[in-house]
Amino acid sequence: MWASSEYMHQPWKPCKEHAPSEKAVGDAANSRRHVPDDSDDSDHGASHNKKEARSVAGKQGKPKRGAAADSSSAGGKLPHGKKASLSLSRVFRISTIVPLLQQQWHEQIEGQHMLPDLGASAAAFCLGDICGVVGKGSSGRVFAARLQSGILAAVKLAKVGTAEAHMLQREAKAYQHCKELQYQVVPGVLAAGPAMDGTAYLLATCLLPVVGFSDCSSAKYQAMHAVKALHGLRLLHGDIRESNILCISEAEQSCKILLIDLGQSRLCTQESAFQQELLHTQQLFT
Repeated sequence: MWASSEYMHQPWKPCKEHAPSEKAVGDAANSRRHVPDDSDDSDHGASHNKKEARSVAGKQGKPKRGAAADSSSAGGKLPHGKKASLSLSRVFRISTIVPLLQQQWHEQIEGQHMLPDLGASAAAFCLGDICGVVGKGSSGRVFAARLQSGILAAVKLAKVGTAEAHMLQREAKAYQHCKELQYQVVPGVLAAGPAMDGTAYLLATCLLPVVGFSDCSSAKYQAMHAVKALHGLRLLHGDIRESNILCISEAEQSCKILLIDLGQSRLCTQESAFQQELLHTQQLFT
């Protein structure tokens, strides 16, 4: 059981005046349980069609803050009905925007001393910021979205009071516990806390320039090192599998292994559990 942490946000007071409809919130939460067949079974997909890539990269103009993924919901209005289903189920492929994500990754590493206000970033989020689905994690779907800061992020969203929201809060605490390892063996956290006027809980990490393991000759060594780093903080990942070990491209002929999806992690003092998880990680590469 996680102990309380001083980073956790104060209770959020909903604002009914601008609250999204119950249906729109439900669409976001329910869509997490139904992933398209052509999406990747991981927190970050590894491909993206060229038309969407050009749009995200800014070649067709950066979308306005709050604009929905499809033009039918312009002006920051929340999508409803079929329009909401389309914007929340569109597969977002990232393979053709790897250079853009590489640049964003380096900018985040250089500026990580300027830590964002996680709660404020989450509170500023709306459904219209979602670009599409990049995959799924242990708590449901993972969306690609542009945060208020302009950063492309991997966003997990769940309706308050659900098991998925509880898991996201648990994952946020795990990331906070291993804060010193962010951008080294786990992604950096960009937003965490109540969102959409307190009706949902959100966790956002940096969207990563994912490539295949074949591009990283040291993948096994780096994965083992990453798991050991978590264990050094007495944190057991709890869900080590291939889809939760990502290889990202930092630069030409340079890669880094990161562990994602800490929703099932827990503090642990049993050395046997650490050894078993380390052995399981090694077996994934044999």
